[in-house]
Amino acid sequence: MPSALFAGPYELLNRLSAGGMGEIFVAKRTGQGAFEKHVALKLLLPHLVSDTEFIERFFDEARLVARMNHPNIVQLFDVGEADGRPFLAMALIEGLSLSSLIKAARAKKEQLPVPVVRLIAVSLLDALSYAHGLVGPKGEKLDVIHRDVTPSNVLISTAGAVLLTDFGIARASTNVYRTQPGRVRGKFAYMAPEHAAEGKLDQRADLFSAAVTLYEALTLVSPFARQGDIATMEAVVNGEVAHPRTLRGDAPAGLSDALVQALAKAPGDRFPSARAMRAAVMDGPVASAPELAELFTRLCGDEL
Repeated sequence: MPSALFAGPYELLNRLSAGGMGEIFVAKRTGQGAFEKHVALKLLLPHLVSDTEFIERFFDEARLVARMNHPNIVQLFDVGEADGRPFLAMALIEGLSLSSLIKAARAKKEQLPVPVVRLIAVSLLDALSYAHGLVGPKGEKLDVIHRDVTPSNVLISTAGAVLLTDFGIARASTNVYRTQPGRVRGKFAYMAPEHAAEGKLDQRADLFSAAVTLYEALTLVSPFARQGDIATMEAVVNGEVAHPRTLRGDAPAGLSDALVQALAKAPGDRFPSARAMRAAVMDGPVASAPELAELFTRLCGDEL
């Protein structure tokens, strides 16, 4: 029988995913009195352990998320290092991403119910409103910008909770690492035009990314995705977006108009805050968590 693999006090059970900076495992920590806790353990990739930039970014994420306590943001429990590899121990969410839900809906040619889209919208915007308003130990505003709001970073639990995750490239006033000129971080199909063009960013860039994410949830169409990064960036910066109601006949006017406003090329034409955008998308019934859970299980049950 193979010996167990450990990262510090955490036993690694199976790998969930890997990205450009880290890999995530289901891990278990045990203790006295039959204590047992399962977590999602994010480990810095082995070839990056001597790269100062990635180590600074990894611990920037840890410092930032450690300050957060919100039901729509994945919680951080612990941070440490094992055999020279930094790790973050986070809440293990039993479920899948919004990206998985959208893919399943496309495969089954079934639109997500509008009240479900509103629930996802409200949950995501509540998370962003909280993160954007985060303050430091002396009450100073941290000016947090997530910079990577995408369907892959919105998790949906089997209980119907919606949570924002992965602050790995977030910008905050507490960051040690600063993105260097000429290095654009994020996923092109979801980033704001000013982000793609390396312009000045503020929190309204996250509202644009949230709108792209919610537009895709509502219509099952990614508005800027093209063949190749250059074509995608060109669409983000200069392309026109079809009104959601031209793609989905039952898309409500209020929600659709809110997404179009948040997708404005100029930040000043968007909503001033996540709270304001939240109010605009609340133009009708919002699904309950059990209703989202039932839909999620029906569409994605084979993947759970």
